[in-house]
Amino acid sequence: MRFEEELFKIAPNNLLEGLQALRKKNPDFYDIYFERVLQVTSNAGDYNSYTPLVLDFLTNKYVKGLYDTTQSHFPDLKQFESEMNKAMKNYVKHFPDSTVPTIYTFISEFGNQAFTFEKCLGVGIDMYLGVDYPYYKSSDLNFPAFMVERFTPKIWL
Repeated sequence: MRFEEELFKIAPNNLLEGLQALRKKNPDFYDIYFERVLQVTSNAGDYNSYTPLVLDFLTNKYVKGLYDTTQSHFPDLKQFESEMNKAMKNYVKHFPDSTVPTIYTFISEFGNQAFTFEKCLGVGIDMYLGVDYPYYKSSDLNFPAFMVERFTPKIWL
């Protein structure tokens, strides 16, 4: 599930309704994303408490540029489907009584590479743009070289 695509499709003038629809469509991931990844609220059901922050996020030129970059690097996830299917088959093999997690991609502004939570596997797609992505080496982010080496799509697999 390309959560970042669904989020950035919401029109700013229809943000409240768009967020409500997004939460209804993705109940397992939505609250985690806004409460723990972006940390814009402690109660994702209280839309009024964070809608202005989400509007700032979606209209920020740097975040929009990051989104556009992730879209150009990963216009779709077909290159990962085969390996992800194998991984999920292994998951079922080792955890037959567990629910297979839904995989969600998202943008975290370089804050989260990946996480699991109950029924979700979140992948911070902005953390896999390749070792040559210039912002990974910027003084603003200050990622150590050994970490940047792992910011490649092949690490997903």
